[in-house]
Amino acid sequence: FRLARTALPTSHRTQPDMSNHLTGEVHLHKGPPFVHVKQNSIPGSRAESSCESGDESGDSPPRLSRDPTHLNLRALDGTPLRRRRKPEAEAAAPQAKSGTADAAPWVLVNASAVAADRALPHILSSYRPEGCTSVLRALFTLHNQSLNIYTHLLGLPYVASFVIAPPPSSAAAGPFVAALRAHAAVALLVGAASVAYHAGEAAPLRARQLLLAIDQGCAFLSCAAHAALIAFFELHAAGRPLLARRLLVALAAAALAGFWSFVSGALNSRPKAVVAGVMGLPLVIGLAGLAAASPTPTAPALAVWAALFAVTVAIWVLQIPERWFAPGTLDLVANSHNWMHVLVIVVFAKLQRIYTDRLSGDEHP
Repeated sequence: FRLARTALPTSHRTQPDMSNHLTGEVHLHKGPPFVHVKQNSIPGSRAESSCESGDESGDSPPRLSRDPTHLNLRALDGTPLRRRRKPEAEAAAPQAKSGTADAAPWVLVNASAVAADRALPHILSSYRPEGCTSVLRALFTLHNQSLNIYTHLLGLPYVASFVIAPPPSSAAAGPFVAALRAHAAVALLVGAASVAYHAGEAAPLRARQLLLAIDQGCAFLSCAAHAALIAFFELHAAGRPLLARRLLVALAAAALAGFWSFVSGALNSRPKAVVAGVMGLPLVIGLAGLAAASPTPTAPALAVWAALFAVTVAIWVLQIPERWFAPGTLDLVANSHNWMHVLVIVVFAKLQRIYTDRLSGDEHP
């Protein structure tokens, strides 16, 4: 439509300087050409000015504002004029949600359609869409977190059995039975936190970061519980209860500090090697107690346990075995996180068995 060129006098129809920016409102109506140039009011600027032209007889051209703002195009009734959306943009709009839970509720997506913090190395497919918070989808869809959920979900009753297990008949074993039950209670908490995180792994960013922080914080508490159980049993067996109490106080302080470090999010984005190193700090205190009590009858069994624990950590940190296969081969089963979930239950049960057998007087396996 013709606007400014029909409104300006013939003598002033010259090419405007492109560095100037026309700002204001253009009113469209059925009468003679009419241009209303209105300078936006800006604090500290000159008062609003306007220039109107109704025919070819005007002697002065309208003044152009140098205010670098956009044109506000409006019809006569004041309705803003909008550009019609391009058809290709409308066609691309549904595709923009292809990686979200609203696109296809039960359809899984590839790693390219999820956030960077969810995309796992060597795992290319079977991700739940972004923003998926449905527990039913987490439990009844076969995705790359299914095995991680069910290994600990089905392991919870097994771990709970150690909490409610009948104590030995000896009354002197009371404190040691309490230590074993406390160790199992921490493991139960760790399993519940793990199930919650892996079930909510596709939740919105802040929710899944909180679940991850709690999961890792509880895993740190599990390492502290392992160390406390070792120090408690070994130092009492060696006749050094005072040192055992001191080490337990140190472990309690380390557990609280470490748990807060993980829950606050300070270690969430760190590499796995760093996270594993921090989680191993309580075990250093426990092994110091074992060294102070050596030699003990349980030392050979604890050496096997420590080797099993080290293998579990190495599998998780080094991403074994998926790094040995083509990417995408172990998306659903047998990847490092799956093996780690199974082995941490074995590590827990092994340590419980060592000290349960010791209380009952049996030989260690």
